[in-house]
Amino acid sequence: MDHLRNNPKVSIIIPVYNNTPYLKQAINSALNQTYRNIELIIVDDCSTDPEVAGIVAGYSGHPLVRVYRNERNLGISNTQNEALFRSSGDIIAFLDCDDMLEPHAVELSLLHWTDETKYSFSDRMHIDEYSRDTERVGSERFPKRDIFTEHLDGNMYATHFKMISRDVFYKIGIFNPKYDSAQDYDLALRAAFHYPRSAFVHVPYAIYKYRIHSGQTTHIILQHQLHQAALISGEAVLRKKIREGLFHTFVTFVVIVHEANVHTLECVHSIENTVRIPHEIILFDNGSSAANGQWIRDCMQSFANVTTVRSTDKLSSAEAKKAALQHARKDAYYIFIDPHNVATEGWIEELLVRAEESGDIGSVACRVIYSDFTVQHAGGYERIEGQRISFKLHHAGQSFLELPTFQRHETDWNPGGATLYKQIMIPDHYYYFYDDIAVSYELRKQGKILVNAPNSLLVRRKERSAEASPPLPDDPHPGLLLRSAAQFFMERRIIPDDAAVYRINHIDSRAITDQELAAALCMSYLACD
Repeated sequence: MDHLRNNPKVSIIIPVYNNTPYLKQAINSALNQTYRNIELIIVDDCSTDPEVAGIVAGYSGHPLVRVYRNERNLGISNTQNEALFRSSGDIIAFLDCDDMLEPHAVELSLLHWTDETKYSFSDRMHIDEYSRDTERVGSERFPKRDIFTEHLDGNMYATHFKMISRDVFYKIGIFNPKYDSAQDYDLALRAAFHYPRSAFVHVPYAIYKYRIHSGQTTHIILQHQLHQAALISGEAVLRKKIREGLFHTFVTFVVIVHEANVHTLECVHSIENTVRIPHEIILFDNGSSAANGQWIRDCMQSFANVTTVRSTDKLSSAEAKKAALQHARKDAYYIFIDPHNVATEGWIEELLVRAEESGDIGSVACRVIYSDFTVQHAGGYERIEGQRISFKLHHAGQSFLELPTFQRHETDWNPGGATLYKQIMIPDHYYYFYDDIAVSYELRKQGKILVNAPNSLLVRRKERSAEASPPLPDDPHPGLLLRSAAQFFMERRIIPDDAAVYRINHIDSRAITDQELAAALCMSYLACD
């Protein structure tokens, strides 16, 4: 009752693809809810039936309805995600466009919520093509004691009518397009993995009307669903095993630090507190002062899995990585962590599960946010304009609370401060500045795919600033920065469009032509050769 008195806003999401005979009934059943603090988010996934546009447009002026249409067919997961992005409710409810809700569905669900509730689900009534009740389906036969294990056994009962607290998506992420047609099963398993049983509430009433008809998608692609469900359950089992300390490959964490501080300790603590699989941490002291180096060694003595390695000279990023890896196991996955980044619970499971999706994946970037909840990056991408290439960071500067930042990407390059490599190839012709990009390019050259893991979250303790992409070194050497740009240009025949690098070398890259900038890079390369 307390939750109902708080009057939370409920967004009812209706993804639409054809189903014109039932579409109005579905929408009207959502609009006719006895609970009135609602909004309807309707997204037409580029329906092929021309009648859909007219039906949906008829609701566009309603004060509780917002209507959108995908420019091309995106599939059910992406369409539900598009609706999520546009929603504003405290709670998200889901209705298929050929089904119906009882008028009291939302109100009755909220009556069962408590302060602990994150996910509610109900019983359902099957109806036929003429909206006649045919069969009541409940979950009485399931004990509902362990949502995760019971769903893992193939018993998908936490589905209709489901309402999910918005903050759940900040923890488990959004729908995975890889699992279209079984996306609800994947979402339920992820929620059950990350949340205790007390977060789930069963509403023991058939308040959702699930239509059985000859044209429904689930009937047509049942075999595909079963295949997808098997992949999802396998992924869930792997996630659970990693949490329990079981994984087929040893993991080496590499933390390169110069003049360590309390953030370095917090970083190492966070790794040790969240990683249960066999691992080691190579803490590479990159030219710290003698006193700071001793402080590092003293602090690390209490960590059984940490090996501290010291370089008396300050090496470039690529040189430091190579030197650190000389002390690492050779049969491992390598995860590079910036000492200012702090791992959160569940990050390693999500990172490794993403890495195991395909043998072609060579590198996986975590999502890194600042303490003010703005995103530093979720992997990197390239932008080519004419003869210039710039290196950007996915979702940089966006709020962590914006659900689009949870999107999965194939990336062009991965920043090295929170990234897994199944194999690491640092070229002999390393870049002083572009070493992360060089490693990414080497992996791509080998036919490997680079991706991000948006559900694998780290928090960056270093204060947010107007960082370059990639960020400049803490103590940038102007000549070496320009040399890096020159070397990149000579090897790739494309100009790195990096205003910060040129500015620090007193070159206004915006005021000169591509030919003039290319000539300056050639001169820099020849001068240092």
